[in-house]
Amino acid sequence: MKTKVYKFNATGGFDINKKFKKVLSCTGDICAFRLPDGRSVRLAVALEVESKDGNNFKLITDEFDMAELGFEGLDYKELTFEGV
Repeated sequence: MKTKVYKFNATGGFDINKKFKKVLSCTGDICAFRLPDGRSVRLAVALEVESKDGNNFKLITDEFDMAELGFEGLDYKELTFEGV
């Protein structure tokens, strides 16, 4: 199958509860936040796939499911939170 590389950009922000503990990566970047119940919340790359009738959407985060749709070789340079 022939493919062509398309790059993506995503920028934005959240107002995050100050009580949530930052989880740092080995390079010191904020890679997640710890919720009071112990769960962690991380950023993710996802595809939003419209249903055939156009009334619903499904989020695809698994790279194998992305590949089945024809979106292969997910590659991103950085996926971290920045404190402002």
